[in-house]
Amino acid sequence: MARELEWVTTLERFDEIAPDWDALAAAERTPFVRHAWLRTWWQHRGRGPLRIAVLWDDGRISAALPLHQSGSALQSLAGMTAFDFRLLGGEEPVRACLDLAGSACGELILHGLPASSAGVAVLRTLPRRLVRVEHLQNEPVIPTTGTFDEYLATLSSSFRKAARRRRHKLEREHAVVADVWRRPVDLSAELEEFLELEQRGWKGADGGAVLTMPGGLADYYRAFAGALHELGILLLPRIEVDGKLAAAGIAIDDGNSFWSLRSAYDEELRELGLGIDLHLRCIESCFERGYDAFELLGDDAPYKRQFAPVFREQVSVYVYDLRPRPLFHFAVRRARRAVVAGLRARLASK
Repeated sequence: MARELEWVTTLERFDEIAPDWDALAAAERTPFVRHAWLRTWWQHRGRGPLRIAVLWDDGRISAALPLHQSGSALQSLAGMTAFDFRLLGGEEPVRACLDLAGSACGELILHGLPASSAGVAVLRTLPRRLVRVEHLQNEPVIPTTGTFDEYLATLSSSFRKAARRRRHKLEREHAVVADVWRRPVDLSAELEEFLELEQRGWKGADGGAVLTMPGGLADYYRAFAGALHELGILLLPRIEVDGKLAAAGIAIDDGNSFWSLRSAYDEELRELGLGIDLHLRCIESCFERGYDAFELLGDDAPYKRQFAPVFREQVSVYVYDLRPRPLFHFAVRRARRAVVAGLRARLASK
C-alpha cells in the first residue's frame, strides 16, 4: 500500500482511528496526545475546522499531527493550553508527514513542544520554509528515580524543616487519612467535592477556580475526567483531616509518570501547609512505585520551584512557507511583538 496522507476533519472519523492513534501515541509516554484527551479538548474547547494530518503506511498510522484551522494557519490542537504537545511518529515519518501536509498549509503554529523533542529538531530543518522557535515556558519536573531521601536532600533546608514540622503538627493534633493514589470510586461526587474545595479558596476569590472560569470550563473538566477514568488513568489524590476533605488534586497516571493537573486545600487549615504536604506525599509515592517523574504542569510558579530540581523548556514553533502571504503574516507578527516588547520595557522602567 502506498504512503498516503489523510486529513481527519470530523470527530466521527477521529473516533474510528482511535485504536491506531493510541498505539502510535503510546510511544510518547504522555497523556496529552492520547485520543481521549485530544477529542475531549476539541469537543469542549475547540474552535474552527478540525484538521488532523494522519500519515498511513501499509495500513497503519506512522505519523500524525493533531491540528485545527485557526485563521490562515494550522495550529496545534490544544493551542496555547497544550501541556505537553508532540508530533507523533519517528523522525522520518514525521518529516514525511510535514512535507505532505505542508503543500496544503502555508503557516503552521505549534505550542507546548518540549524544546529537546525530536519534533522540534525536525521542524528546525524543514527545507524551503522559514522556521521560528520561541520560548514558551519552563515546566517543573521532579525525577523520581533513586530514593525519596536523596530527593529531599536537594531541597532547601528551610523548606524541609518547615514541611517536617507541619507534618508532625498535623499528625499529632488531628486524625489524618491520606490517599494520594486514589482511583475514584464515585467519580461525579469526588470530582465535585474537589471543585467545591478549590472554589472556596483563593482561586475562587480571584477567578482562577474551575467553577468560576467562563466558557464552560467546568463541563470540560468533568468530561475529560470521565474519559480518563474510563481508561483507568485518572487519580484524585486527597488528604482528609478529622473526617473532612482538607487537600485534594486532579492528576493522571500515565507513561510511568504522575501528572499533576490541579490542586487545592482548605485554607482554614493554612498553617498546616496541606498543599505542600499533598505534593510531597505524591512525590514520595512515585519513588516508592518506581515511577520516572512527578510532573508539575504549567509554568515555573514560585511555589513549584520549591519542589523541582529540573525544568523542561517548552517552546512555540512557527513555520512559514516561502510565499508572499505567509511571509507577510510573519512580518506583521514580528512587528506586533516588537511593539509589545517596547511597551513592556517602558512600563518596567517607570
